[in-house]
Amino acid sequence: MGNLWSKIIGNKKREQQQTENHRVQQRESSGFTVTLPTGTRRSVGYGAYSGQPVHRLSERFANLHLESPSKEPFDAAYSHCREYNLEFLHRYSVATREPCSSVEPRFIRPNFHSAIANNFSHKSPDAGVARDGNHLKAVVTRNSESKEVTAKKEDLRKPPTLEKTSIVKPARLRYLDLKEYTMTFRSLIELEAEYEKQMIELQKVRNIEIRWDKQSGSKALAYFKPSEINDSEMEFTLGKRYLLSPAIPVSSEESIECELVQTPNDFNEDYCLRILKAANLPTECHTFIIKASWCYVTYQRMLNALVHIQSGSISPILSECLCGKRTNFSAPLSEPLPKTYTIPSVKRLDHSQELAIETGLTKLVCLIQGPPGTGKTITSTCLIYHLHRITGAKVIALAPSNTAVDNLCMRLAQTGLNVVRLCASARETPSNLPKELMVHVKAGQINPELARLEKQHDLGDLKPGAELKHYLKLKKNTEIRVLQEADVICCTCVMAADVRMESVNFTNVLIDECGQALEPECLIPISRDVSRLVLVGDQCQLGPVVQCPEAVKAGLDRSLFERLHMLGAPFVRLETQYRMHPELVRFSSRVFYDNQIQSGVTALDRRGCPRFRWPSSDIPTFFYSVESEEQLAPNGVSYWNPEEAKAVKAIICKFIDQGVNPSEIGVIAPYVGQKTYLIRQLASVANRRNQGVEVSSVDGYQGREKNYIILSCVRSNRNRNVGFLNDPRRLNVALTRARYGLIIIGNPDPLWNELLHFYHDQNLLVKGSIDSLQRAALISRKPKVPYAYERRIEWPA
Repeated sequence: MGNLWSKIIGNKKREQQQTENHRVQQRESSGFTVTLPTGTRRSVGYGAYSGQPVHRLSERFANLHLESPSKEPFDAAYSHCREYNLEFLHRYSVATREPCSSVEPRFIRPNFHSAIANNFSHKSPDAGVARDGNHLKAVVTRNSESKEVTAKKEDLRKPPTLEKTSIVKPARLRYLDLKEYTMTFRSLIELEAEYEKQMIELQKVRNIEIRWDKQSGSKALAYFKPSEINDSEMEFTLGKRYLLSPAIPVSSEESIECELVQTPNDFNEDYCLRILKAANLPTECHTFIIKASWCYVTYQRMLNALVHIQSGSISPILSECLCGKRTNFSAPLSEPLPKTYTIPSVKRLDHSQELAIETGLTKLVCLIQGPPGTGKTITSTCLIYHLHRITGAKVIALAPSNTAVDNLCMRLAQTGLNVVRLCASARETPSNLPKELMVHVKAGQINPELARLEKQHDLGDLKPGAELKHYLKLKKNTEIRVLQEADVICCTCVMAADVRMESVNFTNVLIDECGQALEPECLIPISRDVSRLVLVGDQCQLGPVVQCPEAVKAGLDRSLFERLHMLGAPFVRLETQYRMHPELVRFSSRVFYDNQIQSGVTALDRRGCPRFRWPSSDIPTFFYSVESEEQLAPNGVSYWNPEEAKAVKAIICKFIDQGVNPSEIGVIAPYVGQKTYLIRQLASVANRRNQGVEVSSVDGYQGREKNYIILSCVRSNRNRNVGFLNDPRRLNVALTRARYGLIIIGNPDPLWNELLHFYHDQNLLVKGSIDSLQRAALISRKPKVPYAYERRIEWPA
């Protein structure tokens, strides 16, 4: 384990020195340097991975967009050029235009020539990419000599590979024993960790204006505005760590380690970073570079869980379940089942919800599929309530994300159980959390001395040394006591390995949104052995996020929920939805859920704004045809579609004019570029009348809902490529967030055939002004066999 992390994390100074030595060797070697433009409008060429564009060069790195459909270098002219050594682009094809073509190539190491040669094309404005069957030809210039290079198209689609630390075996449906199981996932986690580390450490944003709050005692804070990072591809997530460094460095020890503790709730609120470690806070410099800092804790805890499981920490029965050998999942209770499964805060349950609760109470492992709006949080709450009441044992309720944990925690707090929320320190202050349930708040309530010391610590009045040590020890011991006395503990899967949980005994585990968690992530809470495991999720919605292509190919992106379902573990699907207007659920039910989802609400229950005119008064949805192609966003790594954004803005204004509250409206933008552009456009509306409209991604809306949803598809180009539709599960999530009304905006020509015909057949495919909609034509052949989503059945061999 130690060797692994020394390789992944590494020694920072050694890595920096090696990088500098490598750059010196490059400069001193013979060969040539590729000259590329600065200040480009879109991109400078296309990479070898899926013909992706090289959008922006930052120092010696080029960023590639993940979903560019085009294999052609774009048609644009440039003026100012700069030299870059492109040895790192040995896997990518690059094309340039005038005046770059007039610059003589100069440097490249001789032993590296073949790698660059096979992927480099130097183009003049009138030149084209030569094609010969399945081959692409490029002209490579070196030392005034021309050479024609031929490469297969499939070679241009190979992603960059990592140097593996061990042999990577694909995930399997069944395993011979725990050793094979743990070793398989250990190699996959190592691979993903190394890949993520490399990707994150390339992320940075420059020239950020920082405002300091040095009057916060021991917690100095740094603020910056959302507008500062509008064109950045970097994500800013609560609890994640970042490094601040002056834009003009003076010394090598000026990096400031910090943690994000606040994100904007509206268009004008700032981001806030809490300073964790800094030699000295700057007094004059206000312009900074923010770099993403890779945190290994999540991967370390997953690997630790695998080690514990392999060492025999779980029962033979649970081992058989994980290895796919268990066929009998019965685990009868010593006490009789309750006559009714309703609880004080939930007065009514439908048949499928009651069946799910009963299965969870009587089985060792239970899978509950919760399609959109079917009340899986309510079902989970009732199940946890009865598990504790019947067994008398503590229940730990988990989810991969803090948002899902917060939602479940709020529901559980209404049952009368002693519920405690455990989270990282960065999430203890945001106002959207149930503060009265937080472990540190409860600890202060039962220990007045701790509450007094907490105030002194926040003011910076605690003296370093014995006084601070006493406070930290008292805080830890009191919080452990709070956790031990709780009926239910709510936390993320990763937080289940927190040091405060080591003294807490629990036997009942429920993991919500399990379909979005990596399988090793789910192992963290169950690595200490459990008597009942309930997994709640939906394999037809978003799955785990895995960045490394090789790890995806090996099956790391398949959840424990999906695998156990394939193995025949007890499974119940919730079949009545209570969120959407009945017409809004029809498509999703037919395509994803075998037409089994029924509505527990009527059209009258979901009658929205009566003044808004829908094309069909009985069906509150339509597809709004906007024929425009997407553009590369200014950051060069995402997409936006200004015409679609204009339509979104018009529809929002129309809703508000008809009496809809802005907070009832949600906009789903699948790409960061479109999201950023929309937020800027909405913020510019006079009198800020649309303040409260929420713009987020598909991932941001998973598990959430709004009264009205506007979906901007963004991408619709001549290659018939709509990126986010490549995974039907993302479309399922996007289409099922609205309660009263749904509007889809896009170009109908390249979109998904089945969805378009669904709208066209009901006269809901429209175009024109939002005030005078007309039926739009659909030039597309209707499929003979209706599409139905099929989950992956074959597992890697």
